[in-house]
Amino acid sequence: MQGIFFSSIIIQLSTGIFKLELTAMRQQLTEEEIHKLEDRLFELRQEHRDLDDVIDRMLSSPVVEELQLKRFKKRKLLLKDSILQLENTLIPDILA
Repeated sequence: MQGIFFSSIIIQLSTGIFKLELTAMRQQLTEEEIHKLEDRLFELRQEHRDLDDVIDRMLSSPVVEELQLKRFKKRKLLLKDSILQLENTLIPDILA
């Protein structure tokens, strides 16, 4: 049991202190706050999909601006991290 708890803490720490605070507050969120987080999650997912399309188009074009491509990819990774943090906040951990 301690190994599972320890692994969970390592995973949470690797995603940042912010995630730990939000996870601890999960049960204290009101329905309105949960709804706002879900809306934000939807927006982040949409932006992630849009960036994915932009990156695909850039890669298929004959001339690729490497710096812009790197910026888009970095933004996409940051969005993915934010999405995972919100998902972990909204979806409680289930211990088997």
